[in-house]
Amino acid sequence: MCHFSRNTTHSLFDEFRGAESQNIWQANAELYREFGKRLISGGQPTQAFEVLQEGLLYHNSDPELILLFATAVARGGNIARAVKHVDSLLGTADLRVDLQVGALILKGSIFKELTGRAGDRQSKIAFASEAARFYEHAYKISGDTYPAICAASMYFVTGDLKRARELAKIVLRQLKSRLRQADSARDCRLFATMAEANLLLENRSAAQEYYLRAIELAHAGSRIGDIASMRRNVALMHNVGLEIAGDVLGFLQLGRVVYFTGPKIDRARKGQSATPPMGFSPDQGFEQAVRHVIAENIERLHATVGFCSGACGSDLLFAEEMLSRNVRGRVKLGQ
Repeated sequence: MCHFSRNTTHSLFDEFRGAESQNIWQANAELYREFGKRLISGGQPTQAFEVLQEGLLYHNSDPELILLFATAVARGGNIARAVKHVDSLLGTADLRVDLQVGALILKGSIFKELTGRAGDRQSKIAFASEAARFYEHAYKISGDTYPAICAASMYFVTGDLKRARELAKIVLRQLKSRLRQADSARDCRLFATMAEANLLLENRSAAQEYYLRAIELAHAGSRIGDIASMRRNVALMHNVGLEIAGDVLGFLQLGRVVYFTGPKIDRARKGQSATPPMGFSPDQGFEQAVRHVIAENIERLHATVGFCSGACGSDLLFAEEMLSRNVRGRVKLGQ
């Protein structure tokens, strides 16, 4: 079985935590933190959960590991467990300011998730109000534009357009100077924040331009989780009446998981007909025609994760086409 995806962080984790390096891992929480961060941003909360759970076996009082673990649990959908860990952190005396801010943002994101799940308008408003409260608290402590724009979006969902647009204007003012800095050109979050602020202020063409740049940077850094977050925010606001420009939700598609199966390319063996059953004879022109059709369908389906058996023939053509699009693969041979 061949599995192709854009994330190799978990396989690297497996590779570098062998028995010979176990003592290094047990002594260094930073290794678990870094792999956990990368897996979360890559949209792999289940793998992040596994990595961070192991880290907590050796570093169970590390507050940053606990925060990352709670984030992975929340992204995986276990809201109650995530809240338990976040509340425990927020109740910690002398918690570092950056971790306090991170915990408040996570608490806000949990209520935002509940907002999206709510089936009636009254529940949506109640959850969105709580999300806005935690996000704005994080903004007041840190001055960071990220929780500010998150609070603005949640205020929009509650119907408080005045406060939503006040915060969006503050965000744009703060970020204008950042855009002139050299490192801003590679900052996915900055462009996503600019996009959301412009969307709230009904500057729709500017919002679309910033979203496209943020998506480009997210794909370049294999940060699929960031694209998912952008899409959730836009969809949540769109569902309560926010007008969006063009096909922003289309741009924010994460792609599809596809399974490929097809006939083999095989040479006839003694006693067989010239073309073996369920296959086709080697022919360069025919191979190119099959490759072309496969490539067209990969693009049409926007395939970002692929599975195939790896058999000689069209499976390998599919694998080559997926890999040519910078999608990494892992081959598992059957027993």
